[in-house]
Formats: sequence, structure tokens, C-alpha cells
Amino acid sequence: MYPDPFKLGAAPPITHSGVDRRMWDDRGDKARLQDEEALSTLAVSTLAALYEAGFTVEMELVRARVLSRNSLLLFDQIRGDDGRWHLVYKPMVELLLLHLREAAASEAPTDERREEILWALEAAGF
Repeated sequence: MYPDPFKLGAAPPITHSGVDRRMWDDRGDKARLQDEEALSTLAVSTLAALYEAGFTVEMELVRARVLSRNSLLLFDQIRGDDGRWHLVYKPMVELLLLHLREAAASEAPTDERREEILWALEAAGF
């Protein structure tokens, strides 16, 4: 079982300060919780992959540079086919988290993976 990065102080819980809640409050609590769970899953799995690979400094950089940002910089609100509003990561944020997770789990040497992680943060603007 992976250590819980939230308990390690690695990432704050995902909040929605600054997001216009009026656009998605009509969906009900269950739909909001599904969106939050999907967003949290990607963030936590990325942090867990970094932690497991021994990249604790880089894990803290992701928490500080990416996940601690204002929600307006991290999330988009889109209207789904179901007519409801959904909260999703902005494309660059999602791509970055996916790339970091894959780089951490790669078979490449540690120094190459570390360089790749730092490069990705810089290239994505974080």
C-alpha cells in the first residue's frame, strides 16, 4: 500500500476557491464528489509515484509549484454531454501530472528521471 501523500503533508486537499460554483451547484453532491475524486486520483497517484521513486524533493516541488496554485489556474469548467458542468484539469496541468507520473515510474537511471521531471515542470510553466 502506498503512503498517503496527504498525511505526509505533500499536497493540500483539492479546493475550489475562485471557481464559479453557481455553474455546477445544480448537479448535486454525488456528481461533485465524482469530479473531485477523479481530480484527486491523478494528483495523489502522481505524488505517490514520485515518493515511491525516492523523488521527495521533486514531490514537494510539484505540491508547491502546481497543486498549491489557485484553482482558476488549474481547472476548467466544461459542460458535458449530460448537460451538467464538470470540473477538469486544464490540459497542460493534466499532461504535466501524467508525464511526471510516467517519468517517476520509468526504468531510466535516477539522474535522467530527475532531469526529466525538472524539465517538465519548467517546460509546462511551473
